[in-house]
Amino acid sequence: LSLFLSSSTLSLSHILLPFCSFSSATLFFPVFFFLMIRRPPRSTLSSSSAASDVYKRQVALLEPEHVPSGMPSNALLTLRGPKHAQRAARCRHVSDDICEWTGAPEAGAWLTGGGLELIQVQQSSRFEGDGYHTPAQLLQAFNALEERFPELAMVVDVTAMVGGPATVGGRSIMALKISDNVEKDEDEPNLLLVSNHHARELVTPEIALHAATKLLEEYTDGQETPTRVVEANQLYLIWTMNPDSLDKVWKGDPWLRKNLNGVDLNRNYPVGWDLPCGGSDDPSSEAFRGLHPFSEPETVNMKLFQKHRNFAMVLDFHSYAEDVRINYGCVNLPSKVHQLFMKHANMVGNAIGYDAGQSCCMGGDIHYAYKQHGSLAFLIEAGGGSFQPDSEVRQTVIHELWPGIRSFFGINIPISGHATVKTAQRPEPQPAEDAELSVPGLEYELGEVSRVAANGRYHLWLPDGKWEAVSYTHLRAHETPEHLVCRLLLEKKKKKK
Repeated sequence: LSLFLSSSTLSLSHILLPFCSFSSATLFFPVFFFLMIRRPPRSTLSSSSAASDVYKRQVALLEPEHVPSGMPSNALLTLRGPKHAQRAARCRHVSDDICEWTGAPEAGAWLTGGGLELIQVQQSSRFEGDGYHTPAQLLQAFNALEERFPELAMVVDVTAMVGGPATVGGRSIMALKISDNVEKDEDEPNLLLVSNHHARELVTPEIALHAATKLLEEYTDGQETPTRVVEANQLYLIWTMNPDSLDKVWKGDPWLRKNLNGVDLNRNYPVGWDLPCGGSDDPSSEAFRGLHPFSEPETVNMKLFQKHRNFAMVLDFHSYAEDVRINYGCVNLPSKVHQLFMKHANMVGNAIGYDAGQSCCMGGDIHYAYKQHGSLAFLIEAGGGSFQPDSEVRQTVIHELWPGIRSFFGINIPISGHATVKTAQRPEPQPAEDAELSVPGLEYELGEVSRVAANGRYHLWLPDGKWEAVSYTHLRAHETPEHLVCRLLLEKKKKKK
């Protein structure tokens, strides 16, 4: 097996092994290396409040009996102070010295009198009056794209597709599929854009809708990158991963972050679930990780969807820290992999005007996607200074993000192809479904792998350089066709110039 990964070309030669075979096409990309840039996110908060990667302004609710009279819950106040002051004010602790409280803006004076520093006040959006789509209008808008581009766009019920559970409210996870032969399941890489794990982040479904519209329009206009994305891939856009709570946000609970079970969905994935940078084990916390990984129907659907589609790329949208984040949080990747991801993240960030850095947390979908499926998985925190920016600011945010989205999905997959397996019972090559590809020479800490899809397609995000004389070891191949597994261990040997 020979791998060639150079500054101008990459090729993976076709091989036929007794049990496994791989093939790949030639791809092109430049070689650049970037050091990680770690910084607190830019936002409209005061400069002293910028140390907020981990405590990203989650809601702290004050129980009604403790709210001073005449203070309706129409604003979100972000505060800083010692934990004893937070407890005294019933300001729900988020992380370190940050807490949040919902009520009238005038409550700031009362809260700061107890030893807390008021950092920011967010007023709840007028929603429809500010041009946001209701949950029903979102579905209508995506259905309208299907009607407008019938050969390119199709609304799909993800929950039905993967046989997943309905949400607590009986809802499905929905998505828009975009491809040049959208009604066919083509043998192409699958890509995913997902938004609204946190219901109150109303700008994120609007980002998904705008991205879908621009991609379809620019493809129709014959623009280069959208044409390549649509014709060579199958892209899925999930506009809300938290449909139950999004409905409640629209029905009078504007700052609801978690799902109806009170779980932060983006802390409920298993990778890093119980690490210090994972979620909280306190059910009252807005970052509550759940009783165990995949305890929630929404995240189970994502697990099944990732297995079903084996996404080569995943882009997850949140708001509003204004940056691009790569894997992981408190776990290191091999330095060359980190440099590769930072190269791509800087390119995406430059297209938007955002900085790039490492993820603040773990237990999220991007961490699971990379560790379990080898996906290039980034998280973008939209700007705008609020979870629900008003009409003018929102339009600025969604328009400035599109070049970065287009740039991300335009990244070439370094190595991709097909893996097949033979057994005594099935001598004809069969797709090596669930085969695991790993690169031990890169010294991963969590046993990261890239999996082979049901159709035999695989992808590898390897660092730049020339790869040759890569050895393989066949560890096991089950004799039953239902459980064909072939693991290849690839040994990296970089050629010295």
